[in-house]
Amino acid sequence: MLKRASTTVHCIYCTEVGHNTRSCKAKVLDQQTNSLSPENTTTEKIPVTCSYCKGAGHNTRTCPIKVSMATFMQVHVHLYFLYVFQQADQHQGKEQSNHVMKKGKKLANSTQPPVQQPLKRKETPLQNASPNKVVKKQAENTHGGIIKPFKAHAQQIMDVHSKKGQKFTSLKNLEAARLKMQKNVGKKR
Repeated sequence: MLKRASTTVHCIYCTEVGHNTRSCKAKVLDQQTNSLSPENTTTEKIPVTCSYCKGAGHNTRTCPIKVSMATFMQVHVHLYFLYVFQQADQHQGKEQSNHVMKKGKKLANSTQPPVQQPLKRKETPLQNASPNKVVKKQAENTHGGIIKPFKAHAQQIMDVHSKKGQKFTSLKNLEAARLKMQKNVGKKR
């Protein structure tokens, strides 16, 4: 690995310049002497410390302070949402009662808008218009695109009349063609 020219390598372990902590000879010697000393031959457990409360003897998962805070937050969040839903129900009840009161106070001179009949199935408002007339709609606010005239629905037949010898692809004609092909299988023309 290339070293940068402007930086200096500084060892944190022995505070010398010229090498880093990984290549520090003093650290290696200290580790070797500590491993050979008779004091370190016994296996001592490092005391477990909690990173949440900095207490000894337990870890973060079993920390009683953290567990109590979690249950406290769970209860309070539950109570908060319960309160919010109760307020929403009360507000909705007030709106409904206001609506009933407004309905009861009908004015004599108020006029109601005409009731629109719902459209029947497969019915559009343009079906009653004449099929040959296409009304060109002028757009007031255009974005510079192409304005195409309204294309009438495909359900209405425009200027299509049957002529002698003209074949339409209908279900009847398709079935007849299938039967004709089935009879002619294996025959030469």
